[in-house]
This record gives sequence, C-alpha cells and structure tokens, in this order.
Amino acid sequence: SNTHEPPPERYDDDDDDDSYPVQGQYQTIKIHLADMSVQYLPLLHGHKNNPLYNVLKADAFQRSSVFTVSSLNPAYIDLLQKLYQMTGFDAIRPEVPIVQRLQVLQTLYQQIAIERAHRMRLFANRNHIWFEPNDERLIRTMAEYTVRLRYQGLDGDDQRRMSRLAAGTLPIEIVNAFRGVVNGESPRKLALYSAHDNTIMALLSHLGYRDWDVPQFGGHCIFELHQDRDRTWSVRFAYNDSIDRLERIRYVQLPLNHEIVNWSDTVAGHTDFAQFEHTLRHERQSIKNDVDWNEQVKVTL
Repeated sequence: SNTHEPPPERYDDDDDDDSYPVQGQYQTIKIHLADMSVQYLPLLHGHKNNPLYNVLKADAFQRSSVFTVSSLNPAYIDLLQKLYQMTGFDAIRPEVPIVQRLQVLQTLYQQIAIERAHRMRLFANRNHIWFEPNDERLIRTMAEYTVRLRYQGLDGDDQRRMSRLAAGTLPIEIVNAFRGVVNGESPRKLALYSAHDNTIMALLSHLGYRDWDVPQFGGHCIFELHQDRDRTWSVRFAYNDSIDRLERIRYVQLPLNHEIVNWSDTVAGHTDFAQFEHTLRHERQSIKNDVDWNEQVKVTL
C-alpha cells in the first residue's frame, strides 16, 4: 500500500482495577484480500491474465517427459479410468488425451483436501467404488510435480523467468514496506496478504527456492524485519506449508543474487536487509508496479 498511515496512538484502560496494565500502542492492520469480483490484480495474482507466463508455462509442460512416460504406466491408466467412474470429472473423460488428463490430477488432489477437511468419504459415488491409499499416492505424486512445474519449469533458467512473472508485484511490495520502516517513513508493524496456494508457490520460486513442500490449507510465508544491536537491519523468513503442524518457527536464509536452493537444503538464519533488497530489485528484477507488470507480461511476436 502506498497510502500514508497515521502514527500509532496511545490508549489507556480507564478501569480502576490496576492489576492489568494495558497502556500501549496500536495501529491499523491492513489485510489484503484477493477480490474475486474484479479483474485479477498482479499484487496477489501475477500468474493470472499473464500472456507471456502462459507461453513459458505451456513450453515447460511441452518439454517435460514426465507426463508422456507416466501415460504408459498401467497404474496411471487404470487410475484415470477408475477416477472417471467415481467422479464423472469431464476433464478426465476417456476421449481426452491421457497426457492432458494427467495434467489435471492436481484439481482432484485439491478436492481430496476439501473433502477430508469436511470429514467426507473421499470421492463417494453411486458405483460403490472405493478410493484406496495407493490411488491417493499416485495422484499426489503427479499433482505435486505439476504445480512445481508451473513455477519452476525444468531448470533454473525456467524458474527465474516464470516465477518472476507469476509472482507479480508482491515481492517488491514487501521490499518497499520494509524500506519504508528502515527509512523511518512508515510506522507499520504488520501487514497480512491473503490469496491462494499459487500465490505462495510463485513467491517461493521467485525467492529462489526449489522443490518446496506444496502449501496446504493455511500454508503461509512470514517475513520479519529486525534491527540488530549494531543498528543494522535484517530479514527473517519462514515458510510453513500446513497449519496441521504448528511447530517452532524455523527461520531460513534467503537465496541471494541468482542462486536457487532446494528447500530441503535451506540453512537456518537471517538475511541482511540490504542484500535482500538488492537481490529482489536488481538481480531477480522483481516487477516494480502494475504498469511495469502490464508491460512485462506482453507476448512479443
């Protein structure tokens, strides 16, 4: 947000009971929600209405051999037939090429999460066909590969190009918010951004992480700005893919410059703010603003 916020105000408890002193500061918390009633905006939906990203994504899917190889696997052939009998999902009807059917299993994987959250029997159907653990394992394997491919592509070069476009303006929004605090221009203490798992996956990929755990319900990223004892500023970053596991927060170092790091190889620690800012502004060249995004996503013929 580029709006100027009023300075924090004081508040006092007028209650005569002084056993609970509550004098302190408060501020307005800005919660940024994805608004589905209007056109997708690049702050939280850089991967939508993005012609160039769509071209790069289609090319990555075309070059991937995983779907072709899996289309010859009897386990996946049988699974697709079974799932169609169970769900009637039009995108996996037998007339659709098997490679295309494999690429939409991520939709069914999401449906599993929804039904499980509501304690429903998975894919209950009138044909009395039971959904088995191995079915879910096969779906998960293909679904996780598919969603990672959207933002990582097949190699580091793919990932840098695709994730930069798909992450939209959110990375630079975070940098600008921190810069405002560092410069003493903003009293902001907290900002919340709420969107979708795709927003998180694009952001993680643009930050330089690869093969991250796919976010589930409540998955979230945390960015914290800290001023150290020597008056220098640092960024602490954490990612939790699921609120089913609320463990102690593990802050990890952010990849610098053009580096790409497998999530399993992350190192605990923090990152110098100046390096964090330089990496996103100049090395990864995060999209600057809406105008910049509209220019960057064009397909040049």
